[in-house]
Formats: sequence, structure tokens, C-alpha cells
Amino acid sequence: MFMLGVDYEPTEKQKRWHRGEPVHGGRGIGKSTYAVMDALRQAVENDGIIVDVVTEHSPEYLVDVFLRRVSPELYKFSKLHRTAILPNGSRIRFLTAQNIDHMTHSVKVEYVMLDEASYSVLEKYGSHPRVGRAG
Repeated sequence: MFMLGVDYEPTEKQKRWHRGEPVHGGRGIGKSTYAVMDALRQAVENDGIIVDVVTEHSPEYLVDVFLRRVSPELYKFSKLHRTAILPNGSRIRFLTAQNIDHMTHSVKVEYVMLDEASYSVLEKYGSHPRVGRAG
């Protein structure tokens, strides 16, 4: 089991990603689910941090993955800001590459998970967060 209250059993490729190994593949191999679960792992293991999950397209799919797989007792969710707030004070924000600018001005983001987003979006962060990438 990945984490208590979370419906996620990693595939072999996802396990390799969680170990930091490079894995490549096309659609439907679990990159987005991995991105969301790794963001959750970072947020749970590091009290009070902000984790951004960034995609080039609408983050609604990523939000849906989170809401379907994580027990509602483990977070509060702001639909307006697409942000999950965990009991330890950590926040997971689901963003598009286009709306990073106005979301990063006054906060220090410590971890960014890229899901089908290029590394060029990292230039929009003033600090240098740790980075994960799905795919």
C-alpha cells in the first residue's frame, strides 16, 4: 500500500519513477497519476511545504485523480484555487503553466511536479524548488 487512505498501487513503471529511475512512454501509462501521488508524498513527508503540480493543459484531470484516490478525511480542498490543504499545513496546488506567474509571487514553492509541462516553466519561480517530472 502506498499510503493509508490513498487508493494507489503503483504499476512497475510508476515504482521505477518513485525510485528516481527514468521511464518513458506514451499515453495511458500512469504519468499523471504518478505526478499526483508523488506530489502527495512530498507534501505528507515535509510539513508545511507548498507543492505545485504543473501541466500545460487544464489541471482538472489531475484534480480529479487526487479527489478520486485520496480519502476526503486527509485534506481540505479549495475548488476556487485548486488547492489541497493537508493536516500538516502542506498545500498541493494544481496549476497550468500559464497561471504560474500570479500564483508564485508571495509564496516559496519547495517542490514542483511537471506533468506534460516543459522545464522552461521553472523560470517563472523566483526560488529554485526541487523538481520532479512525470515521463
